[in-house]
Amino acid sequence: MGKKILPSLKVQFTVIVFVIMIVFIILNIITGNLISNLVSKKNIQYSTAISQKLVRELKYTYRQIDAASNILQFESRLQKYFQEDMDIETIENVEKQISDIKLFYNNIFDIALVGEKYVNSICLQKDTLNEIITQGKDEAQFKCAGLYVHNYLDKDVTTLAFNSKVFEMNIGENYGEKLGDIVISVNVDTLFDNFKEQSEGISFVIFDEQGKYYPINCSENQGKDIIDTIGEVNDTEYKIEDNKNIIVIEPITNMNLYVVSSIDKSFSRKDITYILSILIIIYSLFIILLCIVFTIIYKNTIKPIRVIGDYLRTIKSGNYKKLKERVVVGGNKEVVELADDLNNMTEEINQLTHKLINTTEHLYEAEIEKKRAEISYLRSQINPHFLYNALEAIKGIAMSNDLPQISSMAQCLGNIFRYCIKGSSEVILAEELKMIKAYIEIQKIKFCNKVNIFYNINDDTLNALIPKMILQPIVENAFIHAIEKNTNCTILYIGTKVEAEVLTITIQDDGIGIDRDTLDKIIESLDSDNNFNSNHVGIANVHKRIKMIYGKEYGVKIDSTNGEGTKIDLILPYKILSKNK
Repeated sequence: MGKKILPSLKVQFTVIVFVIMIVFIILNIITGNLISNLVSKKNIQYSTAISQKLVRELKYTYRQIDAASNILQFESRLQKYFQEDMDIETIENVEKQISDIKLFYNNIFDIALVGEKYVNSICLQKDTLNEIITQGKDEAQFKCAGLYVHNYLDKDVTTLAFNSKVFEMNIGENYGEKLGDIVISVNVDTLFDNFKEQSEGISFVIFDEQGKYYPINCSENQGKDIIDTIGEVNDTEYKIEDNKNIIVIEPITNMNLYVVSSIDKSFSRKDITYILSILIIIYSLFIILLCIVFTIIYKNTIKPIRVIGDYLRTIKSGNYKKLKERVVVGGNKEVVELADDLNNMTEEINQLTHKLINTTEHLYEAEIEKKRAEISYLRSQINPHFLYNALEAIKGIAMSNDLPQISSMAQCLGNIFRYCIKGSSEVILAEELKMIKAYIEIQKIKFCNKVNIFYNINDDTLNALIPKMILQPIVENAFIHAIEKNTNCTILYIGTKVEAEVLTITIQDDGIGIDRDTLDKIIESLDSDNNFNSNHVGIANVHKRIKMIYGKEYGVKIDSTNGEGTKIDLILPYKILSKNK
């Protein structure tokens, strides 16, 4: 299969720049659409949230006015006010009640009492009151009558009116007969004061079923245009969208009111155009910068690479004299480093050849040393075999001369030597105990009746793997420091146990023990680089071996009481020899 030859780097760079420009244009279009959709979605979410907040505010006002009207309806003095010729006391009591309610509900603009004989209102005119009452001629006892504009103190005030009917409450022939009306007006300017400073480009309007409207955060003309665009309305939330606006209408059914939010698309387009302009500027600057970078790369890369290529082709043609010359190029750091690496490579060829010769010589010498080690190992096998034969001869002579103790010592000593020269550094506990028992048999012959040995070996621990020759230094220490120095018969205890995957081997005697100061020095020396006393080097070495093999959480633990004895615990991980081995 032939090699694929690509166009020149100049052509490749031109194509890359052109492709990147196309990609950026496509990305700009996609980004614009995404941003446009996102801005529109966020504006709709924002306007919906404000509209719902307006709805909650109106419903809350509805409940407040309903509660206020209920307070007045069931007031006996108000019943008297509508039924009889009023006296001064009745008028004062009713007006005080109205003042108290207006103080409690601070959004209330006016509370008017309209009966057959009297009309009591501070702010509202009689014609307006009659129009409000006319709106409430249906069976509803309490109703929102809609929006009304009143001229109060030479100033137009837009109010939201509520009409509540008052009926005879006393039992009798006139029970349930209508006595009059309570008209409560709420100042809309005060009610929606917190909504006037909403986001630019989103207008909020409320209107009633008579078509009267109130622009919350927009001008009168803008509110009228929004209402004219809506046309007929229904009792469910819906959305109207054209080229200019997105209008969302949310009805408040029990109040016969509608909350309208209108999103001006031109404001959204301004934001989108601004963002897209910034993106186009960024993309354009990036493309210009990219072209500059590609031009620099082209000028500082192509020529040096050609020089290096010519140099390599010269060497390939068989002109090895060129290897002695250095190739010199300028340009980018990487190309210069490439040329330097090429020069260094030619210089290192001779050095590598020299190293290869030296390495060969070292390998040859290492092979000779290996052979010498093998010969030394074979020679070392001669001495143990000779020693075994000598011990067997001693054993035979002792048995021939009826000397069982010498025979036993020779047998035990042979077993110890065989165990010591085994190559494995890790053995099972059963093998280590077999060697220790041979060692103890020799010591029992020496100490005669001065020692009694007790074994308490857990059967589960016999196949546990332990480092080789870690018990002998501890047992030897017991014979030297406890049994030999004790005038009485000494009990030596050797036991094992397993708890939480930890193997504990205990060697304990009831000898003379160790005084507190000496014991502290021994414990301190276990983790010290310098052993404080050569008499306890064996214990320290065992401790350090265990820590080195298994970790710092394992090792030797010593406890002793002067005159009572010494206890040494070997703490090791519980590992069982696999049956497959």
